[in-house]
Amino acid sequence: MPKKVHKLAVSHTPFVLIAISCPQTRHKLAWMLNDAINLQLKEIDPIELDSNTQFPAQYDDTTHPELAFLLVKNKHDNRLLIRELVNIDYLLKVAGEVSPSLIKEINKKIRPLDGVVAAIEVDPKRVKGLKLFSNL
Repeated sequence: MPKKVHKLAVSHTPFVLIAISCPQTRHKLAWMLNDAINLQLKEIDPIELDSNTQFPAQYDDTTHPELAFLLVKNKHDNRLLIRELVNIDYLLKVAGEVSPSLIKEINKKIRPLDGVVAAIEVDPKRVKGLKLFSNL
């Protein structure tokens, strides 16, 4: 008797990733983003790479019903979440149907924030480590 094989089709929500270089604490950056982009980022369970490595995260999916925002610290306890992005302190994932004009508007609001050195959209296809974000 042949084995039955069930394939699970998983649809991934489209997302855009903004890399932020900023020496501010994650709470201060989250507060500034909440104010600038009209968000309500709240602390959630950390992102775990393994049992010894956790990266703090904050999340909001209520302010803009069609979008979800995830702010993750890229550098924590002398470890990097995404090794290819050595000079990046935080990653902001914007999930949902995001237009290029909306991302430009968000970037325009992030760049002048106190302490923000850079805010750059990152192409997930070009950085191997970003595959992690398709599951978050």
